[in-house]
Amino acid sequence: MALENNVDLKADRLDPQISDTRVAAAAGAFKPSFNTSVSSNNQLQPPASFLIPTATKTDVVTSNAGFAQRLPWFGTTYNVGWSTTHTNSNSFLNSYNPLLQSGLR
Repeated sequence: MALENNVDLKADRLDPQISDTRVAAAAGAFKPSFNTSVSSNNQLQPPASFLIPTATKTDVVTSNAGFAQRLPWFGTTYNVGWSTTHTNSNSFLNSYNPLLQSGLR
């Protein structure tokens, strides 16, 4: 009866569970993370000179996806990602329309 009513012993029974939670939280720093982003930019520029009599409209959509992880050795990390950009413009000065770019990092 004294063992069940002793508050100190009840608290000591929780120590293994608390330790397991702390170990899991510390190991969580080394789990990989996945990230994505998408952004859009629309620009409308007024005519710059009499040679270009119309307004120039440019639409740019950029998207990124990748993952990163912290490694438990020597404080190293790695990041792998893929980025794409889609540019559409009504300017006659552009060689390619729409312009598609992508890259691996």
